[in-house]
Amino acid sequence: MSSIEEAKRTLIRFLPFKDAAERTFDTQKLGSTESAAFLSPVLTEHDSLEYKYRKRELGRLSMPIMRLTEPDTAEAQAAKPAKVPKTTLHGLVNRTLGTILRPASAVSLPKHELSNWIPDPIYEVSAEFGQVLFPLEDVDPSRVVEAAFSEPSKTPFLSTFPGLNSVFTSPNYSVISRLQTPSLHYEFRPDLEHEPGQILPKLRIQMRTGRSGARATLRKLALSFDHRIHDVLLPDKAVDVRFQRRANLSFNVRNYNDENVQAWVDAVTENIESGGRLTAPPLRIQIPKWTIPGFSSEEKGMRTVTYHFSGIQFRQPVIGNLFGVAVSYNTVQSGKLGAKGGALTAHYSGHGDTELRDESAMKAFVERCFKVADLITDASKQTLPPSRVVRPRDMNSGRKAKRMGLLDDGAQAVDEQSIEPPNDIVERVGEYPDMKDDVESKENAAAAEDVVEEQPVEGEIKSRSDDSVTESEDNVRTL
Repeated sequence: MSSIEEAKRTLIRFLPFKDAAERTFDTQKLGSTESAAFLSPVLTEHDSLEYKYRKRELGRLSMPIMRLTEPDTAEAQAAKPAKVPKTTLHGLVNRTLGTILRPASAVSLPKHELSNWIPDPIYEVSAEFGQVLFPLEDVDPSRVVEAAFSEPSKTPFLSTFPGLNSVFTSPNYSVISRLQTPSLHYEFRPDLEHEPGQILPKLRIQMRTGRSGARATLRKLALSFDHRIHDVLLPDKAVDVRFQRRANLSFNVRNYNDENVQAWVDAVTENIESGGRLTAPPLRIQIPKWTIPGFSSEEKGMRTVTYHFSGIQFRQPVIGNLFGVAVSYNTVQSGKLGAKGGALTAHYSGHGDTELRDESAMKAFVERCFKVADLITDASKQTLPPSRVVRPRDMNSGRKAKRMGLLDDGAQAVDEQSIEPPNDIVERVGEYPDMKDDVESKENAAAAEDVVEEQPVEGEIKSRSDDSVTESEDNVRTL
């Protein structure tokens, strides 16, 4: 990629495109304690957010921590904030469920033949744990959500949170599988020459290589549309939860007949195996019209769209299970303009519920996501190292017993040394003068002899004698 194309790609990434995702916010009702909520400044790592957020002062909606400074009396108990009632949590679950669950009146996705596309579009729901950040300019917590509704692009989501090690060492978490080699996720932007204001589906392409970095293959190519993001703010918890719902239409990567896609794959494969800087050419591809907002779901035509490469991410996941929910932890690496770090995400399976119609299964998923948030909150309070939590110290270990035995022997030896000696030994020791006193007396005698030798006449001897007596008296008073 030339420097001109690189500059163009960078500028396009900073343009204020209209976000295709619909953004909504919700917060847990905390009763009378809502007035105590405030924006707590968050100090992020340099590259934990995208470049456009790095120089902004951001904060998270939080609650003050009550510290116990005196005995836990009845008055102190009354001053503590009351626990959130179950009815409040029940209402939060129902509101979240009503946001991400597709109503029965929603039109089903078409399943007719779509050339190289698999005629089986599906919906997926995920929940990511982290912190929803707001600009510190709006210090009034009541105005934070209102400002976010008007400009959702100013509220980034930080996927890091405290207590991650304790979560992974929790007995509720189990590892199922892990990917040995990272996958490459290519991001795209639609060409600016299309109709102004027209929102197009999001294109995602995933490439995967062998352990040596060679033999790159096309793993996945999909269109994402009908995207909705629902942020649930939990000020009294250590994390917030971001629910995402989207529809996906996958490309048949195993059997397709598209020269443009094949040419793109060949160019990217050559770029990966060259060992140089990772880039990608633009891709011109035909997409179904019904995936474009504004078109009817019964539309059967195709439309050719050009997508330009905008960025790339390295992702390496670890798949696990937490409270009966499939979760993944992805380590993310990207370019200078992208975010780096890790992300813990829960995935809704629904046992084949691709249309998101099963209310009971979806409700159970939402409740377990909030349960995971509680687990993260408890883990953030853990001060012991995870190794001590998994393998606590054995209070009756053999090493400790041996160490205590050595300490007892040492104490007994000290006691024996402190025993008073017999009286005859004390009497014999008392017969000899103290060596320190003996040395001091000899020094004083020598100093007196020197003074006597320096006296020239008898009159001066008398005056000196008076002065010396006076000085000795002063010294005695001082001592």
